[in-house]
Amino acid sequence: MISVIVPVYNSAQVLSECVTSLLDQDCREVEVILVDDGSTDASPDICDSFEDSRVRVLHKKNGGISSARNAGLDMAQGDWVTFCDNDDKVDVLWLRRMLRAVEQYGNVLPMCAYTRTPEKHGAEKVLSVESNKMYDTSEYLTFYEQGIAGFVWNALFKRDIIEERHIRFPERLDRGDINEDLVFQMAYLPYVKGVVYTGFYDYLWNVNETNHSNETTEKWYFEKYEEKYRLLRDWIKRGVCDKDGQMRRMATMMLYHFVWAICHASSYEKMKTYVANDVVQECVRLADSGNENSTIIDYIRMKKMRSLYLKLSMSKLLKI
Repeated sequence: MISVIVPVYNSAQVLSECVTSLLDQDCREVEVILVDDGSTDASPDICDSFEDSRVRVLHKKNGGISSARNAGLDMAQGDWVTFCDNDDKVDVLWLRRMLRAVEQYGNVLPMCAYTRTPEKHGAEKVLSVESNKMYDTSEYLTFYEQGIAGFVWNALFKRDIIEERHIRFPERLDRGDINEDLVFQMAYLPYVKGVVYTGFYDYLWNVNETNHSNETTEKWYFEKYEEKYRLLRDWIKRGVCDKDGQMRRMATMMLYHFVWAICHASSYEKMKTYVANDVVQECVRLADSGNENSTIIDYIRMKKMRSLYLKLSMSKLLKI
């Protein structure tokens, strides 16, 4: 049996379509756990309206997506666990294809790819990782670079591992739910022998999210990527081969986000804080900065705060 946990919050317009796609799975031994996280629209009534014994419902006080997922984990009874956001949909073979990977390779973390809607339809790009091949967990960064790692709704997790290792999502409502998927997946990763890509774009991600506001992400943008950097750095340093090469790849990937945060800092003091951060300085030192403005990178590296602030101010004026 597979437990699919769906955090539900004010998604009355799209919830039925989401749940229907889960109940239509080719795998019949599925339980769909709907965790109503204090919704104020018709979502609670919709949760209770499904006349299917595979649907289980929990109504709770609002606590955020991590709190809702953790409550769902406490209820789950399946051998396997995965997640679906309440405004997304899945292909009928979403679960079957991930199950095939574990049937073939054993204790691995299977992942599918995803498409975005409504802006884009179909595959966004051809991935460079081979499908139906087991990669060592040391290759996790490759999956992350390809954009399919770091999520929990396109992967399948063994519930025994989750419970034995007490793996849960971080509940940090004071700063919003940021990086909760990556934190969870990286806590799980040491207990599997490899990662497998199914080769299919089975998850349909609705980028016009109805369940979460993007304001939280924007408010904590720098903190989000600082934590991502530290999580990936710690993973690499725990024993991944070619540490120097992977650190360079990871830093290059993260550099854009730090430069963006610095360029969009709300004040001079905030900009100074970002530039002086030890993660930013390490990232600038290690990364291939060819795609970024060389003058800005030099100012950040040398901590020339006033010169950097003047350049950024002039750039903003020229765009007006």
